[in-house]
Amino acid sequence: MFCENINNFKRRNPFPTIMLLVDIVDKLFDLVFFSQERIGLESTTFKIWKIPTMQKGREDEYASLKETHGLDRFGYINDDPRLTYFGKYLRIHHLDELPQLWNVLKGDMRLTGPRPLIREEYDKLSDELKELRRKVKPGTFPIFMFADYLNIKTVEDLRNSEMEYLKKRVVDPWTDYKYFLKTVHTMSIVATNSMKMNIYRWTHSIPYF
Repeated sequence: MFCENINNFKRRNPFPTIMLLVDIVDKLFDLVFFSQERIGLESTTFKIWKIPTMQKGREDEYASLKETHGLDRFGYINDDPRLTYFGKYLRIHHLDELPQLWNVLKGDMRLTGPRPLIREEYDKLSDELKELRRKVKPGTFPIFMFADYLNIKTVEDLRNSEMEYLKKRVVDPWTDYKYFLKTVHTMSIVATNSMKMNIYRWTHSIPYF
């Protein structure tokens, strides 16, 4: 049984060949990737796909691990023990979310926007943030998170940054472009600081004779 957004896509699309291809790709993605229901536009649910990063059968441990390990500043489990070695690399570089480009093509998501949340986390948001999220599609690239990377220290900071971004999008259609430029600036600072640190470590590891 296909998820509701697929049926909506079919009703909008008069070409049976395209509908068949969508069904085939969805089925293939179900076989290859991890899938999960997330909250999207108008608070409706849709299915996303991700490259598997966790050990099999441990997806339901989120609630207990959240209590024992807590969340990092971007809302992920701290030192998540469920992640495989390769999964950690994918998660750090956000490569596990590449299959969500299919969600973008289908119209469930945008390239930029707030991360699609599971129902449990969505229900904990403030009413104001829920209302702002309800009006936009979630994105594969939470641009506000990278733009404010240096200022986000806690999950609360993350939510405040998200709310500011969504409020600006309502009144300014150029918001994403402005945040993209801010992201480039922020990431250049992060890269420069990282390079300086590596140079410092390298120079201080050279033995003196």
